[in-house]
Amino acid sequence: MKKAFSLFFVFITVLSLCIFYFGNSILTAQEEGSSSLSISLAGLIKGKGAPNYLQGASSIFISGNYAYVTTGEDEYYEDPCDNSLVIIDISDPSNPTLAGVIKGAGSPNYLDGANDVFVSGNYAYVTSWNDDALSIFDVSNPSNPILKSVTKGEGAPNYLDGADGIYVSGNYAYVTGYYDDALSIFDISNPSGPKIKGTIKGQGSPNYLFGAGCVEVSGNYAYVVCFDDNSLTIIDISNPSNPTFKGVIKGAGSPNYMGGVNGLHVSGNYAYLCSYDDDSMTIIDISNPSKPTLAGVIKGAGSPNYLDEAWSVCASGNYAYVSSNYDDALTIIDISDPSKPTLAGVIKGAGSPNYLDGANDVAVAGSYAYVVNFWDNSLSIFNTSENTDDTVTPETTTETNETVNGEVSILRQWLKEHNPYSI
Repeated sequence: MKKAFSLFFVFITVLSLCIFYFGNSILTAQEEGSSSLSISLAGLIKGKGAPNYLQGASSIFISGNYAYVTTGEDEYYEDPCDNSLVIIDISDPSNPTLAGVIKGAGSPNYLDGANDVFVSGNYAYVTSWNDDALSIFDVSNPSNPILKSVTKGEGAPNYLDGADGIYVSGNYAYVTGYYDDALSIFDISNPSGPKIKGTIKGQGSPNYLFGAGCVEVSGNYAYVVCFDDNSLTIIDISNPSNPTFKGVIKGAGSPNYMGGVNGLHVSGNYAYLCSYDDDSMTIIDISNPSKPTLAGVIKGAGSPNYLDEAWSVCASGNYAYVSSNYDDALTIIDISDPSKPTLAGVIKGAGSPNYLDGANDVAVAGSYAYVVNFWDNSLSIFNTSENTDDTVTPETTTETNETVNGEVSILRQWLKEHNPYSI
C-alpha cells in the first residue's frame, strides 16, 4: 500500500512539474508570435475507373471553378492507372463533382502515364510519361474536353522521353524530358500544330539536367528541378530558340538537402523545393539567377514535420503547402521568414476520412488546399485558416491527437516506464 501511495505521489509530482514546464513553453511560443493554421477536411471525390477515373491521381491544376487532375504512372507501376485527364467542378468545395473526362493510352489521346497538367485559356496541356507526349485539349466546355493536338517522341527533335513537367507562358510551353535530361520549348501559338522552338539538355556539368522534372517560368528564366542531379537549374529563355544555362544550386544532404529534389514553386525572389530523398523543403534565394543561394530548410520524416518523401510544394502568402508521399500528409509551413521556415500545421492519414494515401500533388486557391492522392485514388480538399486567438493548434491526424511537439506522449511514456499503476 505504501509503495502504491509513493508511486502515486511521484506521479502527481511529475505531472505537476510537466504541466508547469510545458505550459510555460507553450506560453513562451505564444508570446513569440508563433504561427499556426487550423486544417479540416472540406470535401472529397474519389474512385478508380468509371465514373471518376482517379486511379493513380498524379497532378492537379486549379483554374476558376475547376480542378484538372491527371491519373497515370511510370512503366514500373504494376496496376493499370486510369491514364486520364479528369475535370472536377469545385465551385462548392464541400461537394466536388465530376465535370468531364478524356482518357486513353496511345492513339489518339496519348495519355499513358498522364503526369503533369497546366491550363491556360481554353486549353489544357498534359505531359504523358509512358507515351513520351505533350497532348493539348480544348477545355472550353469542361464537360466535353476535345483533343486538339499531340507532339511526341524521345530524342531529337522533341526530347520528350519520360515527358514530365510542363509550364505555359505566353505562346510557349516549357516541357521537361526526364529520361532525355532536357528542357524543350514549344511554340503553341497554334494549339493545333505546336512546333519545337529550342532545347537545352545534358546531365551533370554544365547544364545539370539529369532527371529533369518540375519546371516553372518567371520573367526571362525557367527554373528546373532535377531529381538525379539533386539540383535547381536556372535557364535563360530570353531567346526561346536558344535557351542557355544561367546558374545552379545542388547537393543532397547538408547544407542544401536537395536529394531527389522533385517539387518546385517559384514566387518572387524565392524558389521553394521539396526533396523526396532528404525528406525536406528547401528555400532558395533566386534574386541573382546566376548565383542562387540557400535561404532556409525544414526537414524530417514523421513527427512533427511529416515530410517523409516530400513530393510537391505550393507557396501562397506566408505559407508553403507540402504533400508527402510516404507520410500520407499535407504539411503547412510558415515561410514569413525564409531563413527560418517553421511548422504551422499538419493533416494526415490514409483512407477515411482524409484519404491522403500517397499524397502526390498540392494546389492552393483562396483558403483551400487541394491534394491528389495516388493510392487513395482521390482528390481531398482542405479548409485552412489562420488562428487569431492565443492557442497553439495541435496536429490534426487520423492516428493521434497528441500535440505537435509531443509533450503529452513524452509524459505518457515516462509514466509507463516508471509507474505500473499509470494509464
